[in-house]
Amino acid sequence: MRSISPIIRQVGTVSATLLVLICLTTKTAGRSESVSIQKAFNEATAVVVVQIEDQEVLREQGKTCGIRHTASVVATFKGTFEPNRDEVTFGRDDGLVRGKRYLMFLNYIADPLTQYEALIKQRDLPDAAKPEEMDDIIRKIKCEKIIPGFVFDARVAWEVKLGYVIALGLRPDLPRSIRLSSPEFLLWLINKDDLFSYLRSISGQ
Repeated sequence: MRSISPIIRQVGTVSATLLVLICLTTKTAGRSESVSIQKAFNEATAVVVVQIEDQEVLREQGKTCGIRHTASVVATFKGTFEPNRDEVTFGRDDGLVRGKRYLMFLNYIADPLTQYEALIKQRDLPDAAKPEEMDDIIRKIKCEKIIPGFVFDARVAWEVKLGYVIALGLRPDLPRSIRLSSPEFLLWLINKDDLFSYLRSISGQ
């Protein structure tokens, strides 16, 4: 996906509030980037396998600002969740399917300003917010209390199915000990046992 910055240059001045709303409701560019599993693990607050149980589309002032996912925890590689006992609620992207299982890298965001600064950095945007716009921006980022809370890294939201973890996009950056195959263009079948064994090893389990 294109960076938002060239779009701004094409259409001219865009209010910071509208810009944030575009960022919050546009899929991240993660699937066009190669992802390091080690880096994703290090940066995450929690790394878990979950099963999606419920989803709720959230709106702020009549416009979609995110999705709240509720999931049961199946396995934990990082964090304090108890498998087969705990539930976790997180946002904010779409693309997940109720009833399916995913390997998730979750980050806890305590301050909506942190999320705003991350959007500015990730999308290579100017910090153009005017003081009178910040309250509106913060409301959209909070998005009915998604923030403070967990958000998932859409670059590594990988479905777990049978003996595989399924990744889309460029080949993920994995250790050579993890077997993977590519039956279709930009589709990667990662050996589940190999990957989970690696995650347990780096988490000290």
